[in-house]
Amino acid sequence: MIKLSNFSVNIEGRQLFSPFDLTIKNDITVLMGSSGIGKSSVISAINGTFNYSGVIETAKPFTIFQDSHQLFPWYTVGKNLELVCDHDCFATVYEWKLTDLLDKKPSEISGGQRQRFTLIRALYSGCEVLLCDEPLSGLDAVTRYQVLRDFKRKIKQLKLSVLYVSHDLNEAKLIGDRILLLKNDGISEISREINEESFIEKLGN
Repeated sequence: MIKLSNFSVNIEGRQLFSPFDLTIKNDITVLMGSSGIGKSSVISAINGTFNYSGVIETAKPFTIFQDSHQLFPWYTVGKNLELVCDHDCFATVYEWKLTDLLDKKPSEISGGQRQRFTLIRALYSGCEVLLCDEPLSGLDAVTRYQVLRDFKRKIKQLKLSVLYVSHDLNEAKLIGDRILLLKNDGISEISREINEESFIEKLGN
């Protein structure tokens, strides 16, 4: 579970947005907002690497950063998984048809394959909370949506609590149980039925 109470992020004593309350428990909450509003800073604050005000209650999170595969390049993919994951992860490796890549180094496989292994590493790290900062932004649209579908299914199976930062409305609709919009005056929930034009209007208001 993630519970934020009267929470805001501070830069040089200045609040980026008005304090808000948020609880995430066994669901996927997507956080959206304009560039510079502080979406990634929320992730960093929960992860303990950024100043904030208010109260954060959470189990130890596993964070997947933007466009970063987070695999040790000098180890094989299989060794990367063994260092962090419980043995159950290999069932997912088999299910996602990645078994023949376990003996390869990260540099020897495609970006989409590396990112799948990064997600498996996070899913089976033993953490109950995942913080995802646009983790699939480096993938093409077709690959990204394929990975998102598999990722969401596993999150549900493992009953994880997930905060997922995205700039892509279609991505947010695909993976999120709810979508929150972060603005200067705090957060508000937006409908999954919202279209791109209406969403852009909300960003500006």
